Amino acid sequence: MTAPPAVLLDNRRQARKVRMLFWASLLAAALALWGGWAIAQSYGLSAGDGGVLKPLWQRLLFGGFVAALGLAAAGGMLLYISLYALRIEVGGGTVAIATMTPFGRRRREFATSQVGASAYHHGRMHHAAPAGGQGSLWVNAPWITLRVAARRFPFVIDLQADAIDTDRLAVLARGGVTDWQRDAD
Repeated sequence: MTAPPAVLLDNRRQARKVRMLFWASLLAAALALWGGWAIAQSYGLSAGDGGVLKPLWQRLLFGGFVAALGLAAAGGMLLYISLYALRIEVGGGTVAIATMTPFGRRRREFATSQVGASAYHHGRMHHAAPAGGQGSLWVNAPWITLRVAARRFPFVIDLQADAIDTDRLAVLARGGVTDWQRDAD
């Protein structure tokens, strides 16, 4: 009888935040499409723009730019959720990585030998308040990228996940976890 797979990562709380950002990016894309269409229809008619409808090429270029920005943001978030690891299980010579989809999750399985290099990213940022201003912004969101053979983009492992088996993950994500542990000390 085979042993059940070992859970290396279980990520729910942070995943909810990522999913909310994804849906917000879709809303922003819809608003950008609407704004781009409105610009293509009426750019130049307001008093601030001169009160004269701009040439068609200018309206299409400006409106298309606004729409493309929204679509690019939504497309980027769609790619990100397809790489964001929700759960990683190892057992029987395979690694199963569950990622998000817009309405659920997708599970992919790979041979352990296909999982390779990883890189640690400290995810720290500090933005001090301007002179005389109030407060400052601190961000501490470390993550690891985990490469798998024959995949163009690496998976993203959020190190603020609910449960992480650092010992087993260190074996799988050679280099990334040890860099994270060294950085945390």
